[in-house]
Amino acid sequence: MGYAKIKNNYDNSKAVINKFQATSKKLVELKASIKFLLKCIKTKLIPNFIKNSIRCNKLFVFDCDPHPNIDSTLARHTHYFHTKILSLLIKHKHNILRRRKQQMEEITTELSKQLSTDDLQAFLESERNVANKPTTILKGRQELKLEGLRNKRNNIFVDNHKQEDWFVNKTKVEFPPDIKALL
Repeated sequence: MGYAKIKNNYDNSKAVINKFQATSKKLVELKASIKFLLKCIKTKLIPNFIKNSIRCNKLFVFDCDPHPNIDSTLARHTHYFHTKILSLLIKHKHNILRRRKQQMEEITTELSKQLSTDDLQAFLESERNVANKPTTILKGRQELKLEGLRNKRNNIFVDNHKQEDWFVNKTKVEFPPDIKALL
């Protein structure tokens, strides 16, 4: 039975169905966000929204004679701080995910009281299929973001003034650009 028939046959369940759909959408977005952040922490990348939220460099601009190692020291401490913020954000999102899942269970229980078993199963199956499209779209966007962060990191390592012939590969192994940049 389709959404329209379910909503029309069960007048009292429209609000619960809408709540289920909204919570389902939030769950999909939250899961995708957590996956992205976990990939960032695994690859030691800091998302731009965290980098942009805290800029410490501006604190030292006004000093005419800063310490010679201030930039490297500040970069090291800032990266450590950003990594900690990223870890806390992941932990926070996991707590939200746990609450959303609990909310979904409550809504599903409420729906099971209002719908017949067959209609409920058809609705839940349809919702799983509907959730696949946003998941795929979000995954693609986040892969692009990760690739952009990797490229940005690699560009920091690569000296643009050097020629490509600086790296001589005497093996049959093809090295990815990430490894070449690190070397």
